[in-house]
Parts: sequence; C-alpha cells; structure tokens
Amino acid sequence: MNYYGLRGKINDLIRSYLSNRKQYVSINGIDSEMRIIDCGVPQGSSLGPLLFLIYINDFHFCLKETNSGHFADDTYMLFGSKDLKSIETVMNAELKLVSNWLRLNKLSLNEDKTELIIFRSKQHHMDYDINIKLNDILLQPKASVKYLGLYLDNHLSWTVHINHLSKKLSRANGILSKLRHNAPRNICTQVYYAIFNSHLTYGCGVWGLTTEKNLKTIEILQKKCMRILTFSDFDSHSNPLFIDLKILKIRDLIKLQQLKLAYEYCNGLIPTDLCSLFNSSKDVHTTNMNLKSTSKNCLFLPSVKTVHSGSRSLRYQCASWWNYIMTSKIRLDENTILDMTKIHNIHQFMSKLKKHFSFMYTLD
Repeated sequence: MNYYGLRGKINDLIRSYLSNRKQYVSINGIDSEMRIIDCGVPQGSSLGPLLFLIYINDFHFCLKETNSGHFADDTYMLFGSKDLKSIETVMNAELKLVSNWLRLNKLSLNEDKTELIIFRSKQHHMDYDINIKLNDILLQPKASVKYLGLYLDNHLSWTVHINHLSKKLSRANGILSKLRHNAPRNICTQVYYAIFNSHLTYGCGVWGLTTEKNLKTIEILQKKCMRILTFSDFDSHSNPLFIDLKILKIRDLIKLQQLKLAYEYCNGLIPTDLCSLFNSSKDVHTTNMNLKSTSKNCLFLPSVKTVHSGSRSLRYQCASWWNYIMTSKIRLDENTILDMTKIHNIHQFMSKLKKHFSFMYTLD
C-alpha cells in the first residue's frame, strides 16, 4: 500500500485494522485455543476484496511473454502463436514464474481448477501432443472452459455456451408455463425478466456472434416463452406477442449490446483495453470506396476474408450496426426519426433504440 501511495495515517489505520487479529473454531460448544492471524484479510469484510486486489495487482510483472487478467481471484494467462511447440515452451516457462510469484507472496493455487484451452480454427488440426505442466501436474487441453459465466469452446463457435443456455431457458419456460395459471401477467412478466431474460442478455453481445443455427435455437425458445406468457397457440405469429408484452427479440438485444459498445467507444466511455477494437472512419485512410463514410461519426469497417474471423467478429458487427444507425433514418414511430445530436447519455441512447426496435415489429 505504501508503494501505491497510501501512506501516513491511512496506512497506519489499515495496518491497525489488519494487525493482531485472532480466530478460533467452535464445534458443538467446544472452542479451540485462540490463534493469531498472521496473513490474509477478514473474510466477508467490505475492505477485503479491495485489499486483495491491491495485493495481487503486481502479478503481471512476473510474466515475460504472456498477457494476464483478473476478476477477483479468477486469473487467466493468454499467449498467441501458430506454433504449438512455441506455446508449450513459453507457457511452461511462464507457469514456473507464476509458481515462484505465488510462493513469494504466500498464495496458493489450486492445480485441479487450473484449465488449459487452445483456441484454433476447425481447419487447424493439432499435430503435436502439447505438454504443459503446473507444479509437475500435466494440464490436459480442454474442449471448452467456463469463465465468468460464459462457456468458451476451442473454436470460439459458442456452441457449448448455447447448449448450456438452452437448458436454462427451457427450465425457465417450464416454470413460467406453470406460474401463468396462478399469477397475473404483470407478475409473470417480472419473473420472465428474472429467470429468462437475465440469462438471455448476459454476454449476448459476444455470444451473439455465433452461427445462425445456434441463434435460431435461442430464438425458438424465446418465441415459445412469449406464447406461454400470453396463452397463445404454439404456431401463432410471435410479432404481436412481443409488441403486446413490450419485450425485445433476442436478435435486437444482441444489436443493442453491440451498439452500446460502439456508442461508448465514440463517446470516450469504453474501457482502455477495448479501445483497440475500433477506429473512427475519419482516422483511417483507404483507397477502398466501400470503407469510406459520408459521416464523420462512422466507424471504420474492416474488410473481411472469412465469416468466422471477419463478418462474425465483434469488431465488424459493432461497426456495421453503428454505421447503419448513423447513416440511415431510424424511426421511433410513424412520425419521429432518431436525432443522434439530441442524445446526451447512454441511457437515453438505449431507450431510443428499444423504442425503434419495438416500432419495427409493427411493420413486419
């Protein structure tokens, strides 16, 4: 803390807060002897997470060739190469540095919860048995890993995540199909947002880059949910149901999240790590007429070679939708067109777009 500039009385206060703390174990009325806690922070305290983050903030300094990131005590390491032998050599060396850093900082790492995944295209076959170890324990490459609630598969197709999501949405449909007989529609709608929409929207701006087949699976489950909430026939047209319930379709929810990211970039609100995703069209000089924009507020739309790494990438999709709303007449209703110059914050921006998507349902 002294290194990061927290000195003087504030440092003394935290030192006093953490020093000479004691603990004991009580089982069936029998107490153990009191022991002094010589490391760590009080579990469940408000300061605990912040102090822990300060403590591990220098983790990346121990790495030489890999990138790292944290979410609380979840840590990832990332290294890119087309050569599997290079990946093996670098990662083994980096993991030794990690083990050394953990030992010096009196932290432990659970090898059983440490997973290895190698991202690659389906055309790139594994022609080498990679051998990466952590504390002499061999890490077997996984087909998919779960990180912060999202399932990342080794081809980044999001199929594994869609399969898990489909099960959650199916269970939610089952709950709503029973609840609708015992609760009014407004209560059922609230439950929809709690147990269906919450899963549907989490990370949808990213996993929405999946294949059309996967998107269709989620789309069908959402339409089924609308028919359940409105007691409609299984083959009834869904557009009037979305309008009646004032609920957005999954494809529009995905667009909304991607447009939000583009808005944050254009207004200087995006996290620093994501700034490299986009470029303003006025800052990119190109001879390709398709990439030139008539609006100075548009984003540079990169040329694409493949669907997977090109038009289905976050960079391309966000820029594409952003340029569309900047160069097209976006109607909020029959008489009103979205005026971007009158949008002053992200909440107003999202509200206007939701109104636009809802209006479009009436035209289908």
